[in-house]
Amino acid sequence: MATMFIRHKVEDYARWKRGYDEADWLRKQHGVTYASVHREETDPNDIIAVHQFKDMKGAKDFSNAVPPLMEKIGVIGSPEIWFSGMWNRWPIRRIAKHRGPSHCRFVPGCSAYCIRQEKASLTKKCW
Repeated sequence: MATMFIRHKVEDYARWKRGYDEADWLRKQHGVTYASVHREETDPNDIIAVHQFKDMKGAKDFSNAVPPLMEKIGVIGSPEIWFSGMWNRWPIRRIAKHRGPSHCRFVPGCSAYCIRQEKASLTKKCW
């Protein structure tokens, strides 16, 4: 898996977002498996777009196909583009109903908490 990050400033976020959404065909063509857009808190025209691919080749090909489109949708200056391979991926754990210490042994750091809660008869939930 490969991830490509693009950071750039835009003239107008609404205009840029319309153009980005209309370029869905380009993301599909280059094998984007996940995409997200993030805006700087203090400057909503400062954008970071994150795209994931099955492999680094797809990410590099996409990065070469994107610049002509960027100018058309209002990107200011040269974007920063960097790539990352995926080394580890951890699932996000959700709150689950407590099923006792045997369940919690699969959740790092939870076992001691649940044992204490059982002794106090306050067992409700564990992480």
